[in-house]
Amino acid sequence: MKTNLIRPLKLKSGVEFPIGTPVSVYPHLNDVHAQLFVDGSYEPVIIQMVNLFRYFPEFLEVSMESIDEAMMDGECPSMTGETGIEPDGHDSDGWPSILGVAGIIWHKEFS
Repeated sequence: MKTNLIRPLKLKSGVEFPIGTPVSVYPHLNDVHAQLFVDGSYEPVIIQMVNLFRYFPEFLEVSMESIDEAMMDGECPSMTGETGIEPDGHDSDGWPSILGVAGIIWHKEFS
């Protein structure tokens, strides 16, 4: 997914990407992390999925309220807000459910 930063992203190395920097965001293999490819950089930045909402408006915040609601419904949203996702499932773009990201549900393919 191609998007832009809504707040600066500072890496441990000291590199900082300002607001508005174009970034491609993809789910990582483990459903806990995401890979960010900043335009002009060849190395991916790895970030925890629970923090994506802080930097990109397309992602949901994994809060206690959203976890409670998802657990009561039996279906839950994905990280991008797509609804009707199985608690241990992924949406049409490969993003995991918020329960999987929160560590409440362990995804079948990793057990």
